[in-house]
Amino acid sequence: MYLLDSNIFLELFLNQDKADEVEQFLRTKPKEKFYISEFSLYSIAIVLFHRKLFETFMRFLNDLIITGGVRLLRLSVQDMEKVAAAALRFNLDFDDAYQYAKACSGKWKEIKIGMHAP
Repeated sequence: MYLLDSNIFLELFLNQDKADEVEQFLRTKPKEKFYISEFSLYSIAIVLFHRKLFETFMRFLNDLIITGGVRLLRLSVQDMEKVAAAALRFNLDFDDAYQYAKACSGKWKEIKIGMHAP
């Protein structure tokens, strides 16, 4: 199972340096093994809406999540304590601590590009 960070998709959608590598990864792995956190979904929406890429967001939502088999995950309110603990322990910002807390709750291979979209 792969827990995909928002930066994976943004790398592709914004045609950044590793877009080809991301596209190849997404094409070669079974979609039913892909998961994305609800927070990552919202992060993608914020970046794409800011850039007025509404159609890109709708294609992503439909092609990957609604019909594509990528599963959406969320943390409960009770899990927010784990987010705060991860942020404190590892000096993480909220989005990385959220992903870390979610990754710790299952058998995940977290897939992330170590940069944030501008």
